[in-house]
Amino acid sequence: MSNHLEFPSIVSVMRQRVSQDAELLRYMIAIRDRYNGEVLVPLADVSAQRPMEPPVPRLIQEAIDHTSMRANSSRPQIFCPSESHSEGKEAQATKRRRSLYGGWHENYMEQKLYRAYRHFVGYGTFSFMVMPDDKLETAVINLRDPLTTYPELIAPDDIRFPVNVGYVFGHSSAWIRDRYPHAYDDMMAFAAGRDWDTLWDLVEWVDETDVVIGILGPRMPAYAPQEYRPYGYSGFEVARWPNRAGMVPAVTPRRVTLDRILGQVSTLISTTDLFARLTALDIAAAEKAIFPDVAVIGRGAAPPQLISGPWQDGRTGNVNLLTESTVQVLQSAPGPLTAPILDRLENAIRDSGGIPSLYGGQATGGARTGAGMAALGGFAVDPRIAEANSIMGRSLERVNEAYMAVMEGYYPTKHFTFFPGTPGVDETVEIVPERDYKFKANVVSYAFPGSDASQVSVAITQLVGSKIMSRATGRQKHPFIDDAQQEENNVDEEALTDAFETGLQQQLASGQGVQLPTIARTIQLLRSGRDLVDAYMQATAEDQAAQAAQGAGQGAPGMGGPGVGGQPGAPPPQAGPGGQLPPQLAAALQQMGAQGQGGSPGPPVPPPSPSLLNTRHMAQALNAQVSPGAV
Repeated sequence: MSNHLEFPSIVSVMRQRVSQDAELLRYMIAIRDRYNGEVLVPLADVSAQRPMEPPVPRLIQEAIDHTSMRANSSRPQIFCPSESHSEGKEAQATKRRRSLYGGWHENYMEQKLYRAYRHFVGYGTFSFMVMPDDKLETAVINLRDPLTTYPELIAPDDIRFPVNVGYVFGHSSAWIRDRYPHAYDDMMAFAAGRDWDTLWDLVEWVDETDVVIGILGPRMPAYAPQEYRPYGYSGFEVARWPNRAGMVPAVTPRRVTLDRILGQVSTLISTTDLFARLTALDIAAAEKAIFPDVAVIGRGAAPPQLISGPWQDGRTGNVNLLTESTVQVLQSAPGPLTAPILDRLENAIRDSGGIPSLYGGQATGGARTGAGMAALGGFAVDPRIAEANSIMGRSLERVNEAYMAVMEGYYPTKHFTFFPGTPGVDETVEIVPERDYKFKANVVSYAFPGSDASQVSVAITQLVGSKIMSRATGRQKHPFIDDAQQEENNVDEEALTDAFETGLQQQLASGQGVQLPTIARTIQLLRSGRDLVDAYMQATAEDQAAQAAQGAGQGAPGMGGPGVGGQPGAPPPQAGPGGQLPPQLAAALQQMGAQGQGGSPGPPVPPPSPSLLNTRHMAQALNAQVSPGAV
């Protein structure tokens, strides 16, 4: 809208929408009452029979709950495209996607989607509204009641932001006085001399330029017909402020039908009521069969007389004595067709409402294989759920756009820190709305609409295994993975960590390349909470630092003579247990020292290996006269 709409015009539009949606609201209220169990079965044609609650399965409740819970069993995924393929724009798109996940997490969207799906299945519509919260200084996503939502009239399959929307809600005069004291004075001036103990209808009107709060009038004036609501005369504006989002941040999609809003169970109300009534009558007949009526028939002209005192109930075991009479028990039982008719009605309701018998605990038919269980429980791809997933995905795209618009319009320069709240992502992102929410394009989709999470896992595994689908695409479509790139990084890191651990174990087993003190220090660091790679790197660095310090102390000037091979500062070769080096080893050392005197020092000679020393010690133990040339 380009112009500000005055409040009398708002009242006129709201009166028109309320009157046009009267039939729709009647269906919605009827479904709500049956879902909540607030309907009694009248039995007016049975004398002295009180109304009872429907003695049948809550089939409307089962139909709504089953479809909505299955539709929300897999998590919707957010994808934010990049404006370009530059590294900076791609990083900004990743931040934007993670911040939207963080917004969902802060607004409890996972729980709100369960109710949104119930509204969609039961009423045929639902409504999300994004509004600023000045106390929290952030945008909040609210799920509104479809019974009080009056959006712009649009086509049933048109999922877009409405041009305007009005929400009607009732509050007491005390609530109005507490929040809008100036409005309360005007309201009391209108109601002067009338003690109205009723709710007042308020309207929240949102269009592209303004947000308006106004009082329409009393919900039901005292001593007046319910239809008498003088909104046009008593309505007045309470508050108005500019809509800085620049758009109507509301989403009110509708279920795709022929020509009007219609829930999945709207046409089952009369059938479920008939089913409940027949079941109640069947129960009444069963009670009569257990406690039958008794008739006393006289034999003569005189009326029968009871001579044993008050009439005794048969359950007491006492006998009633009567004169000149015959007692006859009148048996009553339901007809033979009652049970088959009830079964047919229940099957018809379950088929039309999309309620598999397995959901209610009835396992009929063959169920020996997984495929048979899937068919019996309705776990295969369900077109009802696929439609719900498709509409919900498109609606959540609009919700994300509204969320970013409200954040940019009301809190453009504030720094927000979001935690995505999704599995596999343990880092936060910082968002400045005027910088990061300029580009609002996003896609929300379900990987396999109409399928359960277990079916999606099997399908993705088969597609990736047969190389029809890449692993990257499989991670993007899996309902348990919210950040495919982060998950890929985690998988690669785990693979390299496993390879590093395997190599470390091989070096430790062979006794080469790694020292036991380094491994012991690594284990200590692991117990303190460090991971394997960091612990090993720190232990290795500590070991190298200790060796460097020890080598610097031994190689200092004046601390020792020339080393092996003529290298100054090197430790001299150690003699064996006999106190002397073997002649061959001494001659080799002298020769290497002579080669090193000509210029560059020769290569250092390693000390004897432990195996050679052990062999020498064994020979000394076996033969005291060991050969002088033995090593």
